[in-house]
Amino acid sequence: MSEHHIGPIDDFPEGKGTEVTVNGISIAVFNVGGTLKAVHNNCPHKQLPLHLAGHSEYGVKRGAVEEENCSIQCPWHNLEFNLDTGHNPVLDQRIPTYEVDVRDGGQVYLNL
Repeated sequence: MSEHHIGPIDDFPEGKGTEVTVNGISIAVFNVGGTLKAVHNNCPHKQLPLHLAGHSEYGVKRGAVEEENCSIQCPWHNLEFNLDTGHNPVLDQRIPTYEVDVRDGGQVYLNL
């Protein structure tokens, strides 16, 4: 496992996803009620990016970041993924999850 600095906590707004690339891997980092969670950025359904969950486009919110059950909805087809396990019950598939650590005065580190 290797640790990578991915920026300050302010780069990860609450209720939205942010894309980071580490060692050529696209990762979606979500701020869920002040806690950062990270998953592989591609939905296994159509290989579309998950980091857009919680963002608005043309006044329409795409997908969602759900604090209550620590999950996201794919912004393309609303498939739900648990951010702790990466599991989607409809596809019965898991996307990789990554450990995120905030320290050093709000600096964020991701473990691959």
